[in-house]
Amino acid sequence: MGKKLFNNVRHIVVTPGSGAIALGTVPATWQSFAAAGAVDGDQPPYELVDGDNRENGYLTLQDGVTTATRTVVTSTNGNSPIDLSGSAVLTCTPIAETFNNDVLSVSRDQGLSTGAKNQGLSNLGVTDLGKQIATAADAEHARSAAGISGRNLITNADFRINQRGYVSGAALAAGAYGHDRWKAGTGGGAYTFSQLVTSTQISIAASKSIRQTVEPANVRGGTYVLSWEGTATGRVGVGGAPTGNFVVSPITVTGVSAGLSLDVEFTGANAAGGSSIASNAGTLGKVQLEQGAVPTPFEFRSIASELDECMRFYQFVRAGSQDNGAAVATKGYLMSVNFPRRMRIAPQVLDYTVLAAQNVSGSSRSVTDVSEYGLTYLVAASGGPTMIDRVTITLSADL
Repeated sequence: MGKKLFNNVRHIVVTPGSGAIALGTVPATWQSFAAAGAVDGDQPPYELVDGDNRENGYLTLQDGVTTATRTVVTSTNGNSPIDLSGSAVLTCTPIAETFNNDVLSVSRDQGLSTGAKNQGLSNLGVTDLGKQIATAADAEHARSAAGISGRNLITNADFRINQRGYVSGAALAAGAYGHDRWKAGTGGGAYTFSQLVTSTQISIAASKSIRQTVEPANVRGGTYVLSWEGTATGRVGVGGAPTGNFVVSPITVTGVSAGLSLDVEFTGANAAGGSSIASNAGTLGKVQLEQGAVPTPFEFRSIASELDECMRFYQFVRAGSQDNGAAVATKGYLMSVNFPRRMRIAPQVLDYTVLAAQNVSGSSRSVTDVSEYGLTYLVAASGGPTMIDRVTITLSADL
């Protein structure tokens, strides 16, 4: 319930003594605690006046809001309960401690413990979510408590997107990609996995490593923390490839300048404390790189959002033409192709996968006017009377 203030509440207290009190009659123009909406367990601040004696503190309402116990803060009896005569006046009114201990504890005094802040927030009637936001260690923890996305700078952090169709255990040359955004380290990479529709954990092979480079435009600068699940060890490079020692989760990196790339690398379990690639395997999942010094819970993004982000770096587009005219053999064909997702930069064309072809000069396939938005696809016929050409074009703008 917590401490609460109620407007225009006054009772006559006929209970004598220094103990619990019965909430008596209500003077004209005033209202009772019950009429003001109070319930059992509420702890309103009060003032009791009995002749020249008075006290301030908090009540705890009981028995259907008909009685109350007294917790005295200040009184004319040495801050102990005054001895009531049987004709005291009880008024619900703010006291200094209500403001100092409740409001200021969460709005001014950042040196208070989390417990003290939570008590102040409870006294103010703040919800559990509000408490998590208000007592967060930093902005990123507040975003986490509120469920706000965008904290994690790692793309495909839980290995759900595999557009290239990487096969479990296959060897990757240095810099070659497996799951989207994850590439082999300088000594090559390989890992095993059982693909799940939700978060997938991989096992990095012995003597191998995998990396991901964070786009510099997403680095705002300051302190960052890298965390993950599993037995793998990791390291972070600032402005270039990682070169330091591998350690266990988490890793804190300070003094990062805005606009520099951040490069994370993972290898097996026994590399901790050294810069050499591990000689054994290590499991890895739910990788998170975020601003701040303390890891927050893993940010799980929707599959649509994750795929959309991956397609900024790597995607497939379909192109093609068909002509049934008599003079097909003398013609060339071009087609404007708009990318379904704008890419990071004008992409590199990696491959043409032929879906259907008839009377096509394969060597004539080419692209022009390539930008981050789209391209123009060109092909020439090699005969007639019908030309059919349908291809999938593989594009990469990866880092």
